[in-house]
Amino acid sequence: MAYTKTTWANGIAPAINATNLNNIETGIFNNDAAITNLDNVTKYITATAGSNGDFKINISNILATNMILYVNFPAATTNTANARISIDDGTTYKNIKFFDSTQTIASEVESKKKTLYYDGTDFILTDYEYSRTNANGRFIKYKDGRLTNIKVVSTSVTVSSADGNIYKSGTIDLGSLAAPFTSINSSAFEIVASGTGFVWCGYYYQYPVTTTSWGRRIIVSGASIGSATSFSISCFATGMWN
Repeated sequence: MAYTKTTWANGIAPAINATNLNNIETGIFNNDAAITNLDNVTKYITATAGSNGDFKINISNILATNMILYVNFPAATTNTANARISIDDGTTYKNIKFFDSTQTIASEVESKKKTLYYDGTDFILTDYEYSRTNANGRFIKYKDGRLTNIKVVSTSVTVSSADGNIYKSGTIDLGSLAAPFTSINSSAFEIVASGTGFVWCGYYYQYPVTTTSWGRRIIVSGASIGSATSFSISCFATGMWN
């Protein structure tokens, strides 16, 4: 039932009595219950999939800077396509991007509930972090500026060049980072050999990690490994992207 507004005036009816005050209380109570129910039940608007990586809802034809959307995304038509959303049922589309202005692809939002805000140009996901995998490994980027890079490099080398009491491999270039740092905090590496019977096996730096590269490593062993042996080098580094 719609709330009936009471018009108050000084010195004349209606009176400030229990009936009129309770009418106000009932209106407040009912509105609070309705808002709570709206937040819990219909907070997320279910979108429909358009072509490619497009999604659409139908709430308005007026975009307002800083407007917030709570969207329940369906499976995308093409989940490798760039993700876009329309709030006017497909008439106008805006890109969906991460906090660093990176364009999202549909697989990163499909079948998920997401919160977005409009920055005046694009809809921005409010996610605190996101990750991607590319030819150079995997990165995790955080809204507060932190960045993690992870990579596993497989190589096959001999470790037979004598250097005092140890034996060395040739130089192994670990390649580029999945995402560049602006500064580096720390890095760590782990080497696992497929063979058995080594006295010990480790590595040392030839060139250290840079903001764009994992650098180069040389594998060392306490015993000569004369035949080509497979090694897996796990690389981990943390720093800042912003």
